[in-house]
Amino acid sequence: MGVSIVGCTSGAPAVPEPGAAGAGGIDAQILAQTADIPVGGGVTVGNVLLVQPAAGTFRAYSIACPHRGARVSPPDNGIITCWEHNSTFAAEDGSRIDGPAAHGLTQVPITVNGTDVLSS
Repeated sequence: MGVSIVGCTSGAPAVPEPGAAGAGGIDAQILAQTADIPVGGGVTVGNVLLVQPAAGTFRAYSIACPHRGARVSPPDNGIITCWEHNSTFAAEDGSRIDGPAAHGLTQVPITVNGTDVLSS
């Protein structure tokens, strides 16, 4: 994919936490290029799942399933799945569809600037 995220050795996440400076500010990081995220699919970058549920619409979610923290997979036919216990979520908004998860995925704020998808 050609995207690099450099983390520190303290165990801190490579992708800024929601609410960190961003939206093109000093601390914003390029997570991916829009062309790297397939329409109807997604890619993981660090601890973030980037999806493009419809052409030109980009969303980002924590890859941690709200049930027990297992990694969720990029969407297939608009559905994001946690393979550990089969919780499913809508790629469009991260809402819970089915499974033991009590709620939807945690949205991560992003900004699209041209072809760059940035943390915000």
